[in-house]
Amino acid sequence: MPPRQKIDFAHYESQYPRIFRLLRDAGWNERREVDFPDVDEDSNGQLRGHAVLHDRAHSFLRSFYGLRIAVPRSYGESGFLIGFGPQWELMQFDRHHGKVQRICSDIAGDGFAYPILTWDRCVAFSLWDSDQVLAIDDNYQVCFHAKDPFQLMEWILEPKSQPGVQRHDLEYTQIPQEYWHLAAETHPLSFHLRQYRPYQLTEGDRITYVLESVTTKVIEVEVTELTEQGEVLSVKYRTHPWLADKLARQMIIHKLLDEWLEGRYRQNTKRIRFENIVDQRVTTTEWPDRLT
Repeated sequence: MPPRQKIDFAHYESQYPRIFRLLRDAGWNERREVDFPDVDEDSNGQLRGHAVLHDRAHSFLRSFYGLRIAVPRSYGESGFLIGFGPQWELMQFDRHHGKVQRICSDIAGDGFAYPILTWDRCVAFSLWDSDQVLAIDDNYQVCFHAKDPFQLMEWILEPKSQPGVQRHDLEYTQIPQEYWHLAAETHPLSFHLRQYRPYQLTEGDRITYVLESVTTKVIEVEVTELTEQGEVLSVKYRTHPWLADKLARQMIIHKLLDEWLEGRYRQNTKRIRFENIVDQRVTTTEWPDRLT
């Protein structure tokens, strides 16, 4: 193996004086060099090829590995560990390293990622060919993109200080399938709206409106009946078992009634009576504001 290129991070101190003051208080100095485990090694010391320890990550960890920063807050404390905390184990990287590499490639343009820092439920990865870091939560729902690790550290301690750190809600193609069900709670409605394609099925005189997942091509919502009853629009529907009922109703309103049917039922009704024909659950709601 050729000698590693050593990367000096001390020049960041003038840009991030607060972070480096905290790092120095925790034991860092320009000459610090420590050993650290290579997370890609198996129990026999063999490399698996899942996470390549590139020069940038190697230099960073040799200099900062093991340092823990915590600052008090009114609600507790904010902080991070430079190294591999329990979040790293929860990510099950051995199983999902391909997804991590894809996320880094999609968002930061560099798929070679190595973990360097953990906090809360997130693991931050150093990228091979740039200063950029990308942090992913251990349930693969969101990621945070920063121009360098010290910008991310500042943001962890005080998010308002670094508005340039970008949050991304991960797409279903980036999330391991076993975590898809969590997106119903963690992702905004705008995310879910773009995951479905509405259309209608006609069989004789019978019309069924459906919402099909653009990822799996599976029909996840079927509306079997739309009936105006005075000021109430009656909607009978069924959903795929994994789809949360509350989310299904929102999808029916905004993706089907407003988008596909162009909001025609808003003109004559004030409320919507939903009936899930699988369990006969009934929910009545006022029309929400139409999305723009």
